Amino acid sequence: MDLIHLDTNYLIGVIAKHPPVIQNLTQWIQTGKKISVSAVVWAEFLNGPVEKSQTDLVLQMIEGRIHPFTEQTAQISARLFNQAQRKRDLRFDSFIAASAIEHHAMFATLNSNDFGLFVSAGLKLAT
Repeated sequence: MDLIHLDTNYLIGVIAKHPPVIQNLTQWIQTGKKISVSAVVWAEFLNGPVEKSQTDLVLQMIEGRIHPFTEQTAQISARLFNQAQRKRDLRFDSFIAASAIEHHAMFATLNSNDFGLFVSAGLKLAT
C-alpha cells in the first residue's frame, strides 16, 4: 500500500517530535509512501491546542491529503461500530478506521489496542 492514514496521536507526535513517530514517518516518506488523514482526525487535531505554525507543518507533511467523511465512510463506520458491540468510546475510532479502510490505506496509530478491534473488518495497521 502506498497510502498511510495517520491517527490524531501521530499528528500530535509530529509537533511534539516524539522519536518513534518521527522515525516511522521518515522511513515511510523515504520509501515513497503518501501520508494522509481523515477529516475526523484533522478536526480532532485542530481542536488542539495547536498553533498555526504547527498546523502548517502537518499540512505540509500530508500535502493537503485530508479525506472527507463520505456516505461510504459512514456505511463502513456503522459496520465497524456495530462489530465493536457499539462501545461509545469507539464511535470516533470507527469513523477514523473507516476512512483508512475506504481509501485502502495502512493506518498508523499509537493506540493499537482500540483500533486492533477493527483489523478483522479490514483495517491494516502500519508497523
